[in-house]
Amino acid sequence: TLRRDKSYFFSPTRRAFLAYRVVAGAALVSADPVGDEEEFDALLAEFRRVARARGWRIAVLGASGNMIMILFVAAATIAFSLHVSRSWMGFAFRAVGEDEGAAATLGINAGAYKLAAFGIGTALAGLAGGLYTFFTQFITADAFDFIFSVMLMAMVVIGGIGSTWGVVVAAVGLTLLPEAIRFVNDYRLLVFGGLLVLVIRLAPGGLAGMIQK
Repeated sequence: TLRRDKSYFFSPTRRAFLAYRVVAGAALVSADPVGDEEEFDALLAEFRRVARARGWRIAVLGASGNMIMILFVAAATIAFSLHVSRSWMGFAFRAVGEDEGAAATLGINAGAYKLAAFGIGTALAGLAGGLYTFFTQFITADAFDFIFSVMLMAMVVIGGIGSTWGVVVAAVGLTLLPEAIRFVNDYRLLVFGGLLVLVIRLAPGGLAGMIQK
């Protein structure tokens, strides 16, 4: 299990990790946007030149192709999430989340499963980020600001922690919600915060908990 005493939080490894996070965060915020249009066009032209020289065939997906690819990846991600939730790994995740001590008495290595959950989550987040970058062909640090983080958290809480379908419904709803409330665009954070408070107060289990009742 993970150690929670002072020797862990103030160990040299922990201090080095925190220092890295601070430096990397400062560098990311101060960096120039990735995806300069002229540089991208030059790289694309060079790639096409090499492809033609070697006889490669280049297929352009287009808007409809990108949509189909993203929908396919989303469906595969949902299927993978449902499979994990119903497997022995999903049982271990739920056991560690409910009571880490009780899970340890069953022989479940809480630290290993926390690391596995972190790895799976970050891998899926990286896949989504890659698709986002491929689709927009331009990305900056400001694209994922504090409001975006609050919206992601709201999707999980409103949909229901541990419910795949609940989070899918909440993600679709909250993605379309900003278009419906464009007239109060400056107060999006207030709207998302209000939704979080209402759900936590009235339906702690989110949409999935309401349906189960």
